[in-house]
Amino acid sequence: GEAVQPNDDLPVQAWRRLRGNGGTVAFGRLSGQRERRVLVACCEGALSVDSFFDIVQDMANDPEIGPETPILWDLRAHDIGKLSADVVRQFAYAVPRASRRRGARRGFLVDSDVAFGMMRMFEQTAVAHGFEDPGSFRVSRNARDLMAWLESA
Repeated sequence: GEAVQPNDDLPVQAWRRLRGNGGTVAFGRLSGQRERRVLVACCEGALSVDSFFDIVQDMANDPEIGPETPILWDLRAHDIGKLSADVVRQFAYAVPRASRRRGARRGFLVDSDVAFGMMRMFEQTAVAHGFEDPGSFRVSRNARDLMAWLESA
């Protein structure tokens, strides 16, 4: 697979890159850590809601991944700052489209206050409307802490 290394703290060996409307997602595992069960998804650009959930469905149906696999979504190269609060809520309202993933841990790695706030709003909206279980999402700026939480599932 191709090396995807948007930041030195999370070197990922990607085996698949999926393109969607507005961006791409590269899926892989940490380099040299193939036995780890946590999947890393590095997002680039600004994926549309439909493209994002089409990619999530493809991933959940992939026998190498499956719906229960914990995922670290590296959003540091995703243009979250360009999304409005309404679009973030649309992402949350679309969570039921990935119902097979309900209860699987998902960590969101961000690098700005705006992205942190947007992802917390996504998390709170999805949980408040009953689309996802409390404790399934975590937002952080620290890759190591997020990976440790995901691996503890």
